[in-house]
Amino acid sequence: MRLADYHSCENVYNRICEGGLQPNLATFCTLIAVSGKAKHINNQQIAESWFRTMKYCGISPNVQVYTALIDACGSCSLDRAEHWLGQLKDNELKPNIVTYTGLFKACAKFGDYKRAEHFLEEIKKIGLKPNAISYTAVGQACAKSHPERAIYWMKEMQAQGIRMDRRSYGLYMWTYAKLRDLDSADKLFQQMESEGIKGDVDTYLAILEACIRVEDGPDVDK
Repeated sequence: MRLADYHSCENVYNRICEGGLQPNLATFCTLIAVSGKAKHINNQQIAESWFRTMKYCGISPNVQVYTALIDACGSCSLDRAEHWLGQLKDNELKPNIVTYTGLFKACAKFGDYKRAEHFLEEIKKIGLKPNAISYTAVGQACAKSHPERAIYWMKEMQAQGIRMDRRSYGLYMWTYAKLRDLDSADKLFQQMESEGIKGDVDTYLAILEACIRVEDGPDVDK
């Protein structure tokens, strides 16, 4: 999302107000969502500012608004994203799997594997079904500091019958590379191709890194 796209949405909002029209729930949900995807701005501050404006207009937020807000804030602060999840629950609204996706993405970005695993267990308890995005984000949060945990969640994902996508394959091939397990990385690559998923630059780099790590031995990370 380009900065110009965000300003275009902001200009539309200004035109709505100047024309004497009343912005509605969908208007603010869109503005908050776009704020979260725009680059070169403070996503959290802008999104929260639109949220406050919405409340000032007397409009009550729904799950979709909170979901957009969590996603926007998660790009800057996992704490703020979790704060808005709490606000959603305090307003007796029920989060959905998309709501938690924003939290998983934030956990992955900041490498907070403990909270990622906590959210994964939480969604199971409330009856939501984790998807490929959920498991991959948890794996990503684990991969750098606890690669064995990442592999554990990959196997859990497979045991649940959830089909891996290219991003999942790339992540777990890279994780096996970090563990210097070339055989497992290669098996994943073969499995990916057998499912008709073509590798991209990242997946080939993961295999290459596994080869380098196996060749160089345990000092490769030093």
